[in-house]
Amino acid sequence: VHGQWRAIVAANPEDAGAHRKLGFLLTHVGEHKTARHHYETSIRLRPTASGHNGLGCLLEQHLNEIAAARGHYETAIALEPRTAAFHNNLAHWHVRNGGDINAARAHYEQALELEEDCAAAHNNLALFHQEHTRDYEAARTHFKNALAVDEQDETALNNLAVLLQNHFGGEGARELYEAALKAHPNSPMY
Repeated sequence: VHGQWRAIVAANPEDAGAHRKLGFLLTHVGEHKTARHHYETSIRLRPTASGHNGLGCLLEQHLNEIAAARGHYETAIALEPRTAAFHNNLAHWHVRNGGDINAARAHYEQALELEEDCAAAHNNLALFHQEHTRDYEAARTHFKNALAVDEQDETALNNLAVLLQNHFGGEGARELYEAALKAHPNSPMY
């Protein structure tokens, strides 16, 4: 697939959207430096929130450029403040990188205000409560909300099972582990 997008970019070197799409595809096949080039070209041609968000993800998760990633997440939100995924990513950046925990919580909550069925934000806010506020009931509620969006969400199934096992006497944990394994039999998580 990325070969087709390389051809599209070669034929249309000023197409910002094609560069952004190719950056996304190359990120997922491990061509991170080339992906960066295409994201940066996309942003130079036409700065978009999705371009900044994609480059932020690439910089943080694959190139270990943590400070630069934050700037791109913040720019994405400045360009499109009503996109839940961008708030979720910035919140998660704060949690993963020792940032402002209050800002993280605010961005998770903003993500859910914008999109109440954002499973990733529910899962991440649940982890936030579990690890930072020790409000295990709130964590359980958000894991369940994530599963209400996608009952086969492997991360939410596993995280809720661990929470139940560690903080609620284990009732229901085994069934969740089994559901996760059944839905994702080849997962390296199990």
